[in-house]
Amino acid sequence: MKKIKREKSLYDQVARFAGSSFNCFAVKQQVGTRHGRIDVVGLREVHSDYFSAPEIIGIEVKEEYSTYLSSLGQAFAYSVYAHQCYLAVRKRHSNAFTPDERRLAAKLGIGLIELKSRSCTLVQSSRLFEPEPRYVAHLLRKMGYFQCALCGGTYRHEDITYASNFAIDLTDNPKYKGNLRKAIAKRRNLNFYLFQLYNERKAEDRYYVYDRRFMCKDCVSLFASLTGKEK
Repeated sequence: MKKIKREKSLYDQVARFAGSSFNCFAVKQQVGTRHGRIDVVGLREVHSDYFSAPEIIGIEVKEEYSTYLSSLGQAFAYSVYAHQCYLAVRKRHSNAFTPDERRLAAKLGIGLIELKSRSCTLVQSSRLFEPEPRYVAHLLRKMGYFQCALCGGTYRHEDITYASNFAIDLTDNPKYKGNLRKAIAKRRNLNFYLFQLYNERKAEDRYYVYDRRFMCKDCVSLFASLTGKEK
């Protein structure tokens, strides 16, 4: 228990570092799913004139005396959720990562962060991983954000209008009763569900998958202009 408390005491320091050094606009601690939690999670966006997508940074925080390979393994496991994975270790006195430790981390693609009492130093950058999109979406929601299904941008989970009480029927004979016009009129983000996917897969284990999608307010306005629903 003392070991865990000492590691948790380092979270704030690492979170501040992630926000400033990795250009993250959102940073949270102990975020994840039933499969496990990430000590410190940073969220930033990769964007250009033609592309926009969220990028998640997962950081495992350890004291120096922790077993190094086990710590690397924990950081590597974050690649299920995160695009970049780091191991942050508190190094006491004049201690630093050894050449062997750096080589082992590089072999797994894990970045290294050295913690001192008053500083954090990026020793080695993480490679870019390809996490599972469903876990990325789940982690975004845990952090209070969503990715627009149309433009791919990342937005705060706020000002949400629910398209209907249940789902949008996208079968051969579409039927819709809901609040799309409200989202358009008030320029709000939209939450909707895919009725056909739900019907086809309702017998499956759906602990995480609810066929839930989001659309940002700008894309709602664009969608409305294309369909004539803005009138």
